[in-house]
Amino acid sequence: MVNKKTILTFLLLLLFLPFQVQAEGKDPVTIGTRNNALTAAVSYLGAMKECDEKAMDKYSVSITEQDRQKQGENCKKLLLEHAEVTDYIIVSNDLALVSTKLDYANKVVVQTSPIVKIEGKWKIVVGIEQQHPFTSVKETNPNIIEAINTYLESIKSANQKGIDTYGKQLSKDNQQTEGLLEGSESNSFQYQVDGVKMVANSVAIASIKTKVNEQIKEQKYVVYLEDSTWKVISDRYLVTASIPKSANPVKVE
Repeated sequence: MVNKKTILTFLLLLLFLPFQVQAEGKDPVTIGTRNNALTAAVSYLGAMKECDEKAMDKYSVSITEQDRQKQGENCKKLLLEHAEVTDYIIVSNDLALVSTKLDYANKVVVQTSPIVKIEGKWKIVVGIEQQHPFTSVKETNPNIIEAINTYLESIKSANQKGIDTYGKQLSKDNQQTEGLLEGSESNSFQYQVDGVKMVANSVAIASIKTKVNEQIKEQKYVVYLEDSTWKVISDRYLVTASIPKSANPVKVE
């Protein structure tokens, strides 16, 4: 069972953590939606600290069944010492993005993950960092593929209407050209959609390879359904990175 003190500590974030609401669909996002989505994320992190496999399974959805089965095994091999939610943003009534910092004995992991609503329950998507083969483009909902390709082609051709229709920029500064929009500043922008993984009825993860000024990047982006139109979240790709941590780090005051 998840330690109640741990969960209570995390739930204080509901009161003090700065958050953003970007939903622009027909249905307004409620405070309950914001709280329930964040509660799922922090409950999952609390379960990780306690290595509570049942609770981890309750509050998460894995990219593959193999990932789900390995959750308990992995947390026993390397115990999570401390977890922190560093950023949290509501995108719609079915989707939120959360950034976390996870401290282990030998490393620090930072990651950005989606939280999705499945059958009325919020769950954090795990296993994104693994190199899983996503569903091929030919086997994916054609509406999703069309939206992604139209958005990327709009970036390449500087079609602002297409960018606005099929893209979503979460940054408050609309002048920023982060993520996929970096391609709008280059005449050599090339792209390829390698695959798509559905994680909920209205949310998918797309693996997109881009080439800008001879620099090749392959990132995973969230694609979600808003008012019957699939949109690519362009400035928040799903990142997982880790750095080593020694037993005696040097602290700079």
